[in-house]
Amino acid sequence: MTNTTILYKVSIASSHFCAKQKIYCFAIFFLLLFNLTSFGQHETAIQLYDQKKYTEALAEWNKILATGAKGEDLYYNIANTYYQQQQYAEAILFYSKALKWNPNCKDCKQNLKLAQKAAGVESFELPEFILTKLYHSLLLSLQPMIWFAIGIFFVCLFLYLFLLKKNSPALSGNKTMLYFIALLGITSLVLAWQRDEIKQRSDEVILMKASKLYLSPETNSESRQDLNPGQQLLIKDHLSGWIKVQTKEFDLGWIEENKVEVINL
Repeated sequence: MTNTTILYKVSIASSHFCAKQKIYCFAIFFLLLFNLTSFGQHETAIQLYDQKKYTEALAEWNKILATGAKGEDLYYNIANTYYQQQQYAEAILFYSKALKWNPNCKDCKQNLKLAQKAAGVESFELPEFILTKLYHSLLLSLQPMIWFAIGIFFVCLFLYLFLLKKNSPALSGNKTMLYFIALLGITSLVLAWQRDEIKQRSDEVILMKASKLYLSPETNSESRQDLNPGQQLLIKDHLSGWIKVQTKEFDLGWIEENKVEVINL
């Protein structure tokens, strides 16, 4: 009876193990298949782009987007395709998406300026204070998960050394090092949070259709100025299909919400 029971349990466990193996194998198979399919679509889109078949290339890029794919290279390639079609507002939108993913992309910055110039929406940006510029350079140098991993490493290192210090005279007399490690950990976690906030923010939009900047949320309202497609705006408020926005020149006004696209990932 005992042997039978043991054999039965082993058999059941083995069957569960085999079932799990099959699930993992299927998951890996479909993951590889998805990646190969995505890679094939990328290659097709690039080939079409090189052949100057921009409409067909864009259709391939949109298929890739429909799978939920994201990334600097994808957004950058889509932006280039729109630029070649002289659809500058769309190009500006996707260059902005690429820069939101990686703010240090030099090609994205350069091509964004070209698209803005072509669209007639070049804007003057105030120079940053040197300390602010250095902080932003540090903040944007790594992705949120990298900052988070660094922060967790230093926090764990601090806790480990803190627990050991009672049995180690050398550590007990060197509190400065422990405090410095703790500071590095906390600073890295704060940078991870702020970097993620920048990546996830959804209050920046690109104007896709020409519009007037109205003083109030209604079409018969007095307009402050005409806005060109491709302009980047900052959302300040929402009201029944309208959004209150701020231009790069700090002008405030209302536009219809369906005329903009959010710079999101």
